[in-house]
Amino acid sequence: MDILSTLNKNGSGINLRDLTASLVAAEIEPIRSSVNARLTATETSISALGQVRAGFDRLGSAAAALKASPVLRAQTSGVGASVTFTEKARLTEGTTDLNVLSLATRQVLEFSGFADKDAVVGGGSFTVDIGVWIDPANGTFFADPEQTAQSLTIPVDATLSQIADALNALDGISARVLSKGDGSFSLGIASETGAGSAVRFSVSPDVPSSGLGIFDTTAGVSGVQIQPAGDALLEVDGIAILRSTNTVDDILPGARIDLTRVGLSTITIARDRETASTNLEFLVTSLNETLTLLGDLTSRGGGTGPKGALAGDIAAQSLHEQIRSLVTSPLAGHGDAAIFLTDLGIATQRDGTFRFDRAVFDRTFDADPTRFDAVFEDTLQSKTDGITVSGTPGGDKDSGVFDFARPAGSLFATVDGSAAIGESLGDGTTRYVPLRGGLAGTEIIAQDGLTSGSIQFGKSFLTLLQDLLDDSLSGTGQIAARETILNDKISDDTDALSALEARSATLEDRFMTRFTVMEVAISQLKSTGTYLTNLVDSWNNANQ
Repeated sequence: MDILSTLNKNGSGINLRDLTASLVAAEIEPIRSSVNARLTATETSISALGQVRAGFDRLGSAAAALKASPVLRAQTSGVGASVTFTEKARLTEGTTDLNVLSLATRQVLEFSGFADKDAVVGGGSFTVDIGVWIDPANGTFFADPEQTAQSLTIPVDATLSQIADALNALDGISARVLSKGDGSFSLGIASETGAGSAVRFSVSPDVPSSGLGIFDTTAGVSGVQIQPAGDALLEVDGIAILRSTNTVDDILPGARIDLTRVGLSTITIARDRETASTNLEFLVTSLNETLTLLGDLTSRGGGTGPKGALAGDIAAQSLHEQIRSLVTSPLAGHGDAAIFLTDLGIATQRDGTFRFDRAVFDRTFDADPTRFDAVFEDTLQSKTDGITVSGTPGGDKDSGVFDFARPAGSLFATVDGSAAIGESLGDGTTRYVPLRGGLAGTEIIAQDGLTSGSIQFGKSFLTLLQDLLDDSLSGTGQIAARETILNDKISDDTDALSALEARSATLEDRFMTRFTVMEVAISQLKSTGTYLTNLVDSWNNANQ
């Protein structure tokens, strides 16, 4: 039996443990209940933010799926070519018949009969001309006057591999040593494609007996030519044309055609109405799912339904409004006038969600189907004749017009104030690559003599939506920032509960100590009282 039980028999008779527990609970439990309620609410909010993350992930996946299903398409039937869009703003819908009669080829030369790739050949000088072989058998060759002859000095002890390396470093040709498989080696040399890209070697050996003389082709190439250089010959809607490469970018404006083999092809560029309609309906459904989720989670309750887990959460409410605002805001940079989704068939409903209006969609599509590009595709286009632009901007600038400027005849230019390095293409144009800024990642080709111009870039709705989602879901975005705050609250409340447990134990010890002292005093008083009573009784009995 413990001391309190013993004291209680002769003391106050109160159950001190129950009293202590009641007093501690009276002070601690209201605070603990409040902290636990906050913890539950905070954990509910974090779970709800997880639902927002999942909803944004689904919306992002829907946007990616729509980008992978473009409205503007190039359909190719046949075997002769493939088409890649380079500047969609310049594309014209229509059908083109393409007949590839021959592909552009490189001149290929083989110098054979070497015993080893490191066999010493000898020294001397090499002169390499680029041009056209009129008569390969009899040495009739016309050098391209716009291409400067290239010269090499070959050391006297140069090996076959070293000669290949030296030739390979020159512009317009490639060289390598190949094992024939029969114990011998050959030096293979190839030019660029096109009839005007053939090569002629003029060799002057150090000594007449030097083996370097085998590479001289001034008398003709018929003995070493495996394949002549040739132009691609094709018919475009029946019109015969020649091109020096198998990559042709001047037949269909805004598109590159890669010639793949001889044969007939039909290329059709068109915007597909049903694809556009299906894509917009899917977009509206995906947006509504996200907006409904955010609306339910941020609802303040009342007559419209139960209170949401994120009611009053500023971050969640802001995201809800940002998505709605994005749908109703104009899309700039896709032409001279801004484009609104309402004009394309996306209508706003009273509850803040959207619906697809097929009648409005059909009217707009009939009038100008190019307007739908602003929903699904970024627009990059030149606003100045004599400038073409292609590629994908790698910067994070908003839609807008970017100024192009350069001093006359300079290979240096600025685009949107940032530097761009140029390279002359030798055909009256110069190619510029912006190093930084909003158009970094693009390629700009300007006609020589042109000193200024402008380029327009417009982000599509899907790109703007994805930017919003990526920013929100990033480690520094609104959702992450809110989660950090809530997790800090959980940490603080968890610490508060631990502190309450410690305080509860302290209070219990304090009360029990005080009550023990009280009980001892009461027991002593009772003992004294009994003694005095007995003493008085004895006195009374003695006096009787």
